[in-house]
Amino acid sequence: MKNIVFAAIDIGSYNCRLTIVKKLKDSYKIIHNFSYGTNLIKNLSFNNEFTDQNTLKTINCLKNFSTKLLKYNVDKYRCIATEACRQVINPDFFIKKVKNETGINVEVISSHEEARLSLKSCKKYLKKIKERGIIFDIGGGSTELTFFDES
Repeated sequence: MKNIVFAAIDIGSYNCRLTIVKKLKDSYKIIHNFSYGTNLIKNLSFNNEFTDQNTLKTINCLKNFSTKLLKYNVDKYRCIATEACRQVINPDFFIKKVKNETGINVEVISSHEEARLSLKSCKKYLKKIKERGIIFDIGGGSTELTFFDES
């Protein structure tokens, strides 16, 4: 059976992250992890659009990520954009530019989906707690709170 390789790309307000994992028989192994500061949301232009400089820096980072997807023979990936793309007035322009220049499909997710993914990423830790609690996802442009009850 072939080991499947997955990737996750997170386009955040100030940082882009790439994690590539290989699915083994009963677990996952991280085979590449990279983070790069892009400051996408910094100094939004007067009309609430990304600046050309920050867009270019982010596109260049994503070109690098696209190369990594090929290098590691990634079978499936998900590229999400969070608060930065939720705030600007023209996220579609950015998403199309990313697709045209890198081949990467970007999905702008809601804050609810962002909180759901945070909770999902903590599942193995929640099993140990077996109580109620709060997960804080503090990003560069937003903070999501997820309340959970594992009892």
